Amino acid sequence: MSLSKDKSNENAFEKALKAYLGLLQSRPVLTKAITRRSKGTRDHKIIGIKSYKPSVQVIETQCDKHGQQLILYCPSHLMPCCDECISNSHSKCTGIKSLASVVEKTKIEKSKESVEKEINSILQLLGKIVNDKSQNIKRGEQEYESIKEFIVKIRNEIDKHLTHLEKKICNEADTILNEEKSKATDLITEIEEKQKNLKKMQDQLHTVIPHASKLQSFLGVHQIEQQVHQCQRYIDDLEQRRQGKRIYHQNGGK
Repeated sequence: MSLSKDKSNENAFEKALKAYLGLLQSRPVLTKAITRRSKGTRDHKIIGIKSYKPSVQVIETQCDKHGQQLILYCPSHLMPCCDECISNSHSKCTGIKSLASVVEKTKIEKSKESVEKEINSILQLLGKIVNDKSQNIKRGEQEYESIKEFIVKIRNEIDKHLTHLEKKICNEADTILNEEKSKATDLITEIEEKQKNLKKMQDQLHTVIPHASKLQSFLGVHQIEQQVHQCQRYIDDLEQRRQGKRIYHQNGGK
């Protein structure tokens, strides 16, 4: 339905453009006057409607799954729904409400503030994790250097057997360090991607939502809130893994 509408708009635009050019060709005096008045835009290029991208992101008000208008709201799942959503997935849910009434009662600014606060909290936690991992890498490198210095010092006092021991320990330490550095670097890269996404969501709260209708603002904030919750679960999972490793090391790796 959207594609046919875009095609219709494009055809209408092309017809209007051809009519305008025909008018200019048949009216040279008018052409000369218009040319004088349009010096400021003579370098502008005409683009097709399909190529046009609005500066403000459009928030869809239709169901992604069924293509129908979102007109209902399920309080059990905190989810905007269309008629088919209710029939297929929410038939047993109670308290189904009109989306318009929910939007009308919702305080968008308060929702924005709540989501932004959660984003800031997650960004702070992610920053802390990145900093911790970076410090771990530095400590690992320092410990590695300390091991090398220790072995060199001892080697001057012991027999040839220590030379063999030096190579063995250095190789093991180097392998462990590279593994840990690789894991930490991969995690930092993953976290930085999460940070970029969170900042994009944060920017969207400030740039897209204020220019949208109340329904679009509600849906936009809802979509961002769902993504933020996913990031929060990601943080919780990272914290659980960190706590598990900490307990493991405290128990001596047993």
